[in-house]
Amino acid sequence: MQALRGELQIDDKLFKELFLEHLPTDVQTILASVSEDLSVSKLAEMADRMLEVQRFQPPSIAQLSTSPLLTPNEHLVTQMVAMTAEMASLKLQLAHLTSYRSSSRSPSGRQSHSRPRTAGVCWYHTNFAQRPIGALPPVPSNLHRETSLPENRVGCPGDESVSGLQLADVPLTTGTGTMLSDVSTPFHRPFVPALMRRAVFHTLHGLSHPGI
Repeated sequence: MQALRGELQIDDKLFKELFLEHLPTDVQTILASVSEDLSVSKLAEMADRMLEVQRFQPPSIAQLSTSPLLTPNEHLVTQMVAMTAEMASLKLQLAHLTSYRSSSRSPSGRQSHSRPRTAGVCWYHTNFAQRPIGALPPVPSNLHRETSLPENRVGCPGDESVSGLQLADVPLTTGTGTMLSDVSTPFHRPFVPALMRRAVFHTLHGLSHPGI
C-alpha cells in the first residue's frame, strides 16, 4: 500500500479517504472518527485487526450488527397490525360458518319448496300449475266418496233386478258406435263395470297421491 502511495504521490488525507472507501461499512464508521489523528500505517493496522475479529464473529451477530433495528414502538405497531388482520380473517370465517349452519338447519329451508295440497286437485296441478304437462284435469273432490260407498257400486249386469238399472246400448253423440248405459232415468248414464271402475280409481288415486 505504501509503495502504491509513493508511485501516485497522493496526499495523506485523500489517501486515507480512498483507503476507507474499500472497507466494510461498520469498519468505515469506526475508523472515520479517528483517521485524522492516526497515520496511514496505524490506520491500516487497526483496520486489519477489526477485519480479523469480524471474520471470527458468528454470522447471526454480524447480521444483527448490520441490519436496521426497529424501535420498541415500531415493533409494537407491527405486531398490532398483524394481530388485527388475523382477527378480521377469523371473524369472516366464523360468520360464513354460522350462516351456513343456520341455513342448513332451518325448518323453513327444507320446506320452502313444498306447496299445500288443494283438495280435489291432482299432484301435477298442485306442483306444476303453470305448466301441467301430462297432467290430468282436476279430479272432483266427490269422486273418491262416490267410488268408496258400497251402495253406489254395481257389481255386474246381473244386479239389474236389485239396483233397478235398465241397461241398453246408446249411440255415441260423437263418432260411431254405442255405449252400454243406464236408461232408467231421463239422463242416460254410462254403465262402467266394477273392474274398470276399480282400475280407474287406482289410477287417479296414484296420480293424486304418488307413493301411497
